[in-house]
Amino acid sequence: MAAASFELFGSSHLASLICLVFWICLQLYVAHLLKAREVPVSGRALTLRFLEASNLALVVVAILMQHSARWWAGHWDLRWDLPLQLCDWAFLSLALAFLTRHRFLYEISYFWGLAGTLQGMLTPHLGRDFPSIEFLAFFLFHGGVIAAALFNAIAQEQYPRGGAFWKVALASQVYLLTALLANFLIQGANYGFLMEKPDASLMDYMGPWPWYILSLELAGLFSFWLYDLPWRWFRNRNERRYSQESPPP
Repeated sequence: MAAASFELFGSSHLASLICLVFWICLQLYVAHLLKAREVPVSGRALTLRFLEASNLALVVVAILMQHSARWWAGHWDLRWDLPLQLCDWAFLSLALAFLTRHRFLYEISYFWGLAGTLQGMLTPHLGRDFPSIEFLAFFLFHGGVIAAALFNAIAQEQYPRGGAFWKVALASQVYLLTALLANFLIQGANYGFLMEKPDASLMDYMGPWPWYILSLELAGLFSFWLYDLPWRWFRNRNERRYSQESPPP
């Protein structure tokens, strides 16, 4: 039986969001137990590493599902199947962070994973509903990226440092220029939705092309600022604690 058309905030959409929240809470709870029960450092690090890898594995499975299905059906196309969406770059930064443990890669994946991928999860641009491969691949991919970004920041303490906001804002301009270049070089491409708006999204309120790109930039910067807020408070609290604990000269 063919899958029905996707319904925004329909039962399958809401169920996917609930599953994502459950998965994130489960991982954070396991990380909390490891710390509360004073598991040896080596065992805790290995378990956290495994949980980090499990999120990336979900994304890899989704990528294989999506591209294999599209290739088999003869639908694979340079116009929309290259890794040039912001969500793709968020995953690439997550994968490189897993391999290199570079702090900035964790920071950039946190901002891109929440500001871009979370928006896609809430307002998906999908044609078919569950149990289509399109639906499953989409939510596995986006859910894995979001779960990894939050898990790394909270459980592994790879949260944004002071100044990360501006560095990620600058890196986002590199993505913007790359996506625009690809869209102009590949006729009909719409990476980053920079040439045409998706259906039923917040971009409907951002004005006509090309002006909505500027609105999108401002909305992205606001999202970065918003997702940095809890960590700003956390950093300030740690600084105050450190100043209080430091002995006088």
